[in-house]
Amino acid sequence: MDKDKVKVIEALDPPTNIRELRAFLGHVGYYRRFIHMYAITAASLTKLLRKNEAFEWGEEQQTAFEELKEKLTSAPVLRSPDWNKPFHVFVDTSAFATGIYVHSPDTERNPSRECGLPVSAMNANGRGGAAR
Repeated sequence: MDKDKVKVIEALDPPTNIRELRAFLGHVGYYRRFIHMYAITAASLTKLLRKNEAFEWGEEQQTAFEELKEKLTSAPVLRSPDWNKPFHVFVDTSAFATGIYVHSPDTERNPSRECGLPVSAMNANGRGGAAR
């Protein structure tokens, strides 16, 4: 990872409004597939983007902001699995997100791939449709 880019990310100040939060989440979200448990970590931030939700930056949001910056600037780096070898797929879900973890059992270095999907407000309230 480019050390200059890491310094820029580490020096970021917390967002003070919705526009700045969207910009931060857009930047971090671009790299979401490389961030362990992205959806769960970002949940308290994405909650602030909901319609009729007041922008109130608290300890929970600050912790998530710092955690995302840390995860974006540090190892492990996720990689694609070797499609020619067997691998395991693990799925976990909570009230906030669904996470998918792909791991090749013959490697101990870095996870192969992770994916996090936030549970929409509709599904979280039990009114969502069937999975597609």
